[in-house]
Amino acid sequence: MIRTLQRRFVLTAMLSLFVLLVILIGGIIGASYMIMERSTDKALAILMADAPPTPNNKERLPFFGYQIIPNSPLILNHTIVIVNTDREIISIDNRFPSMHDNTEIQAYALDVLEDEKENGKIGSFKYAITELDKGNYRIAFLDVSVQAQMLADTVRVACLVGTACMVLMFIILMIVSRHTVRPIANNIEKQR
Repeated sequence: MIRTLQRRFVLTAMLSLFVLLVILIGGIIGASYMIMERSTDKALAILMADAPPTPNNKERLPFFGYQIIPNSPLILNHTIVIVNTDREIISIDNRFPSMHDNTEIQAYALDVLEDEKENGKIGSFKYAITELDKGNYRIAFLDVSVQAQMLADTVRVACLVGTACMVLMFIILMIVSRHTVRPIANNIEKQR
């Protein structure tokens, strides 16, 4: 009788903890993903602007207070490609040629133009396209591999911490459950 109550107690407590951790870890991961997406979208908007904001004119994302300024590390890892109406590349401003060579950027630029989307993802880049005067296009590529790696690290750490909490709670419950269930089992036997 005590063993059965003890198992039910531990199972119920572990299931409750599991649900709570899934909600908590899911919320952390979801919020991290939203912050990453918003910050990279804002960085692309700054890159696509004709007159980017100055460091004195910092813009904040709602609720999180994350500031994007023109010289932030997020914006520095970008490439700007200018393409004419014949889909010939006029210029490439590659900020990190050691990480991404111009032939890779050219291939991405042509693929992006064929898709005819204003923004999206290709390879390790997020991109945005805007039409300039005379039918030329500006394509901004923002390398988001660092942000994606940080998000993956957040997921791994959160899952590891969640698993450690589950194991620790199981050990604590196994020790405490005997003392907690014993009075309940005694009361049930007395009522019989």
